[in-house]
Amino acid sequence: MAVGGVPEGRKGHAQDTCHAALDIIQIVSAINVKRQILGKVPWEIRIGIHTGPIISGFSSSGFDIWGDAVNIAARLESASESGKIHISEATRYFLSDSAHIADRGYTELIYKGEMQTFFLNGFT
Repeated sequence: MAVGGVPEGRKGHAQDTCHAALDIIQIVSAINVKRQILGKVPWEIRIGIHTGPIISGFSSSGFDIWGDAVNIAARLESASESGKIHISEATRYFLSDSAHIADRGYTELIYKGEMQTFFLNGFT
């Protein structure tokens, strides 16, 4: 779990988060080349990103985040596909025109119902 824009909530945090997600996908893909050479099972990851209000702070276990936006991001991750970045319409709204996005249509998210979602494929 990662969060962008905390604590300052600066402009561009959604796009920065998406760039970080693309980097993570690329790094895991490179690690999987090595794993394949070594005869190991590749790591399969999914990423879900949603933009919205959260509550953040410190608890007895350290820094944490709470709220509906956190739950939606988790649902997007579980409804995603291996090696893909699944984003909400709210996140798409904050991305620049350089974002390469594929419309996934309406996706059923557990305890959230159907939501318009997209796959982020990169930036120009």
